[in-house]
Amino acid sequence: MAPGTVRAVDTAARIVDLEAQLTLSRRLLADAQQLARIGSWEWDLATNVVTWSDELFRIYGYEPGSIEVSYEAFLGRVHPEDRPSVDERNRRCFDTHESFEDVKRIIRPEGTEFLMRTRGEMVKADDGAPVRMIGICEDVTDEIHAREADVALAAAEQARQRAMDVNDNVMQSLVLARYRMATDPEDARRSLTQAIAQCQRIVDELLGDHGTRPVPGSLRRDTPATA
Repeated sequence: MAPGTVRAVDTAARIVDLEAQLTLSRRLLADAQQLARIGSWEWDLATNVVTWSDELFRIYGYEPGSIEVSYEAFLGRVHPEDRPSVDERNRRCFDTHESFEDVKRIIRPEGTEFLMRTRGEMVKADDGAPVRMIGICEDVTDEIHAREADVALAAAEQARQRAMDVNDNVMQSLVLARYRMATDPEDARRSLTQAIAQCQRIVDELLGDHGTRPVPGSLRRDTPATA
């Protein structure tokens, strides 16, 4: 076999091998995205072609490749109230070429709503001109709702602790003062003084330590309290 023919065969073999490796890499990436529930996208600015990974189609509620992807189609799936800020975010990336990350509401075709975190950045040519925008997306609805539930639970527990504090340190002193008013006025006075001090401590903690204490009348309501 002539040397030129050998080189051609070697080159063809390397191309086949590289194509096989590329196919494997793409399949592994698709598998990894599906397991992590993270999708990727790319927007070629020269051709205005937007490409989604298979997992991103699934996140949006579509079968992979079932719709024609475009910037307008993407923006149409964003919640109407979030749409202006998302469009402004992308335009700012065009102007400044700075990366971005945010969470927005997305509406799936059947009408369900979920929260999507998007991270994106601009890819530039050697001369600094923007070439394409790339990024990843993930459904963070469960994560954010779990975080909100933790915050609500912590607030409920704090409120319960406050209620126990009021009961243990204020209500009991007031009850003792009421029963001792007739038999031991001095002891009743001490119980009332203790209750007032505990009330002041709780009010200070609730208002925060800003170097000032409430003065008589500063917490007065503008309207009568309702039962």
